[in-house]
Order: sequence, then structure tokens, then C-alpha cells
Amino acid sequence: MAADKPANVLDALDPLHAASLEFAGSSCTFGLANVSEAMWNLSNFTDQRGPVNDDNYEQYIDVICDTVEAVQQTFTDAHIK
Repeated sequence: MAADKPANVLDALDPLHAASLEFAGSSCTFGLANVSEAMWNLSNFTDQRGPVNDDNYEQYIDVICDTVEAVQQTFTDAHIK
């Protein structure tokens, strides 16, 4: 890993697959289709890319940001704060 990427951040990214699967299912159950879709995208990405490394670090950050934006937009649209 590159020295400019903190180890604790990289370690935190490793369990994303399991968490995204849980959130995808739960959000679908509660009718949050946009959140569910974003979580499935994150899950699929982690399936395809595997563990975080120098080659996919930036892609992970992009997908995580897209996921967060989808969640934020869903709750903003629902006026939930």
C-alpha cells in the first residue's frame, strides 16, 4: 500500500461487502429503492475488485461517495433529518 493512505482507512474498507449486502436487503425491505440500488452497486463492486489496493483505491472512494450521495438524497427527498 502507498504510504499516503492511512492503514486504518484501508482496514475499514475491507468489510464493505458484507455491510453493503445487509444494507441492500434492509433498505429494500423498508422501500428505500435508491439506497438499495446504491448498496447493491457497492456490493457488486467489492465482489469484482476484491480487497483494496493501490490499483483500485480511488475507485473504491468513488463508489463509496456515490453510495453516500444516494443515501443522503433519499433522506433529503423524504425530508428525514
